[in-house]
Amino acid sequence: MVGLIPFGAGGLWDTLHSVSAYALAGILLLYMITAHRLLPYFPREFYLMTWVMVVGLVGAVALHLLGSINTVGVELIAFAVGGAWFMMFVKNVEILVDRADRGAVLRP
Repeated sequence: MVGLIPFGAGGLWDTLHSVSAYALAGILLLYMITAHRLLPYFPREFYLMTWVMVVGLVGAVALHLLGSINTVGVELIAFAVGGAWFMMFVKNVEILVDRADRGAVLRP
């Protein structure tokens, strides 16, 4: 909904846009925090980078709360971190499928 609801249209639209942006970042953060439990077959490096990205997202929100960056800054940081995490996720899924196709033993 972040892309569908314009920012700067006034009142309710701005609020809906901001709530959608923060909800999207919250959902992403939830996926990232639960990645180890939901995806136990990925390498440790994936989980380490996931936690680095979690710290980045939490840091962006903290900077926003301190007044250093605005909502758009948080949205841009969340978009960049989320995109990088999804690319990393897709690559690890491909590696996992290749290993499974070769008959490798998958251990959590």
